[in-house]
Amino acid sequence: MVTIRQVLTDISLLAEARVVAGAPGLDREIGWPQIVDIPGVAEWLHQGDLLLTTAFALREPPDEQRALVRALHERGVVGAFLSVGRYAPHVPAPMREVAEALGFPLVELPWQAPLMEISQQISRRIVSEHRELLSQSLEIHQTLTQAVAEGLGLQAVAEILARLLDRSVTIEDADLRLLAAATAQEVDPARRWSLAHGHTPHAILERLRASGFFEELARQPRPVRVGPFPDLGMTAERIVAPIVAAREVLGYVWVLAGERPIVRLDYVAIEHGATVAALILTRDRAVREAHAHRRRDLLDVLLAEEPGQGRPRRERLSQMAAAAARLGLDPTRPYCALLARGDLVPEGLLAQLEAILTALVEQEDGQGLVARRQGHLILVADEELMARIEESLPARIASLPAFVGVGEPVPLGDLATSYAQAWETTEVLHRLGEGQGLRTFRSLGLLHWLYRLPAAVREANPYLALIRRLAQLNPALVETLEAYLDRGGNAVQTARDLYLHRSTLLYRLQRIKEHLGVDLADPGVRLNLHVALKAYRLEGEAGQRILDNE
Repeated sequence: MVTIRQVLTDISLLAEARVVAGAPGLDREIGWPQIVDIPGVAEWLHQGDLLLTTAFALREPPDEQRALVRALHERGVVGAFLSVGRYAPHVPAPMREVAEALGFPLVELPWQAPLMEISQQISRRIVSEHRELLSQSLEIHQTLTQAVAEGLGLQAVAEILARLLDRSVTIEDADLRLLAAATAQEVDPARRWSLAHGHTPHAILERLRASGFFEELARQPRPVRVGPFPDLGMTAERIVAPIVAAREVLGYVWVLAGERPIVRLDYVAIEHGATVAALILTRDRAVREAHAHRRRDLLDVLLAEEPGQGRPRRERLSQMAAAAARLGLDPTRPYCALLARGDLVPEGLLAQLEAILTALVEQEDGQGLVARRQGHLILVADEELMARIEESLPARIASLPAFVGVGEPVPLGDLATSYAQAWETTEVLHRLGEGQGLRTFRSLGLLHWLYRLPAAVREANPYLALIRRLAQLNPALVETLEAYLDRGGNAVQTARDLYLHRSTLLYRLQRIKEHLGVDLADPGVRLNLHVALKAYRLEGEAGQRILDNE
């Protein structure tokens, strides 16, 4: 940009110019020079204009002189060059006083200074700079567009901007999580923290939110300056431009000022960068949606069942072999289904699980795909990949109150069988009240038999009848008995886990013996009661209806 300070330094015709007021405003950018020498000067000027005048029209009373400086300042005029010596020996003191207070530059020129030629030289500099800016802008645009044409991603955009501007650049998503970064100069502590942790520091995020910064960017999506916030480690100025597509803010491009002041080219470049980033994010979203659609289509075929047979439809499997291969699945390998049910796991947790599973599949580089189907989250993985996921996933989801079930490995054409097993596993976990972790179908063992028991067999079991009767008398005693039997009859461990005094636990066990008329010291009785308890849990609502009828 062309500033007042620059033209005073670089144009020889201004060698005798003297700044008499408003020196702090010398770095204002000149939009265009205007020679005006008639009354009502301010009315003829606009934002960014530089006034050049002979001061012929400045012979008003002091109050009007002061009002003129204020009017020029309010209209956005960047400063005034005044030829003195003929109509006024110097710029009047009232004008200097107001200009100094406003930081509005007033510059005295000798009477013989040629205003027209000075105006022409300033104009040529502005035009030349605009031409250079246009050339640089075109180069940036072409370079970034080529990156998109070559299928490059956000990291390439960040690196191109950092190289062309010689500034550090980051690209973040709408939640200010880091998507790409390129460092060209030393960065401040806040940027170092972001690079190390993958997102903007929480304190900076909250300050920006509290100020309405993001809402304003959404309303007027254009590059703006931000900061600095030295108390938060953000010691350098930044420019940020929103990445917008279809009126949706997808993220932000940040350019760090560094040691050099921000110039117009930075604004132009970051705006180009944000536009290209929007194209890339939109392209990537479309690709993801297309992949997700193909995954859902494949699952619909693999999990569909032929009426009355309970077997997957295979007539279209050969047609889907090519699609399966494109999705990274080898139809000749055995596969397992992992399931997190949308009716048992809240959407927020389901999204976290989806991200974790997707990352694991990419990390393991195995034969697998993650997809949503009918509100549920499904992972299809070959036997080897699923074995590795079964080892690593429990630690990843240890803090999440969610559970997943895994079916047995089967041929890809029989995936519906593995899916049904995974569904049963989650149902068993749900009915038993196990709300966390990973469980495989093979680990169900006896629970699978109990879940599949015909109603007539359950009704004939005397121990299940005893458990139902105890549940009617005192549900808390059922909880105590189950905890005691789950711990192998260890009273000390049971009392500790139930937060009971040992004597309280023994009292409850005695009441259970009396109510049921059984000897809990008998291993056979304990085994039968334990199995009956699990069958009772697995009855779910059906068992409750039986109790209500009794």
